[in-house]
Amino acid sequence: MILIIVTGLLILFCGFFSYSCLKEVKDKTMEMMIQFAGDDNMESVTQNILLSSQIDNMKITWETSNPDIISEVGLVVRPKMKDERVILTAAVSKFFFTTQKQFELNVKKINDLDARDIHNNTVEDLKVLNLMSDTKFEMKYHNEKLVSITGIFSDVYVNSSETALISLYSVKTLLDINNPVDELVYSGSNDDEYGTQYTFSQIFKGIIVYGRKITICVDKEGKTCSLNSGFLSFSDSSINTIPLLDQNEGLNIIYSGLKKITHIKSTLCIFSLSEYELNPILAYSFMVTGINNAGKKIDKTIFIDANHGTIIKEFNNIIY
Repeated sequence: MILIIVTGLLILFCGFFSYSCLKEVKDKTMEMMIQFAGDDNMESVTQNILLSSQIDNMKITWETSNPDIISEVGLVVRPKMKDERVILTAAVSKFFFTTQKQFELNVKKINDLDARDIHNNTVEDLKVLNLMSDTKFEMKYHNEKLVSITGIFSDVYVNSSETALISLYSVKTLLDINNPVDELVYSGSNDDEYGTQYTFSQIFKGIIVYGRKITICVDKEGKTCSLNSGFLSFSDSSINTIPLLDQNEGLNIIYSGLKKITHIKSTLCIFSLSEYELNPILAYSFMVTGINNAGKKIDKTIFIDANHGTIIKEFNNIIY
């Protein structure tokens, strides 16, 4: 009888002790078990992580679902094509009791700060890249400037505007771009049955270069398949980016040529089209709707030299 009672008490004690140990393990938060570097977190891992091997008197061993991305000791190798989700499993032991906790981490792909790792392709590189993929390949030039590529131009997997911009590092020399992240700004995308088109506007010292864009196309799998470029390279010293003409003075010039204005929108830009390609100038762009002095409706964009106040170009916004 005594043996039965002792056995029962022992079982009860073991059960309570087991429950106490398991509860202690479960109460340990992720912050106690995984330490991130900098601003990293579970959804954005960019650096090595510190995996605890012991908390208090509990031993922890780790397993990883993808050791090529996150190793069992916390070494992180960021993927170049797309984000990778990795499950880390912590086996937490106390005495002879063991339980597991899982953590799902998102390791971020290489971003624009890592663009130096992207191979800068030559024409021969592109020929080989497309030959290996059995893809039609063609490059077109205008006035000795590359204006289009048909075929694969980068091995970067594109699934966002960020990765689309990174892909341009693969052909930056061919396009005569020094640093895409400093000279291009995302302006929009369009999806169709074949894939996605990403468009970037050229900027110079933070100012839009009017009409100068690069559009890249990727297929449904995110593989680059074409590129169209209107990018124009010019030196830092070739353009004064501080206007001598006040914007209101430009408005007065616009008002003087019109009887009535119903809508007007102005932007400081760099104009480099047509005869101004060799000598781009700083200009105010005015999108204007209204009635001219002859009583006719107008809807046009008027460019005024931001230094001398002369009208340099006009475009109709409505195409009949």
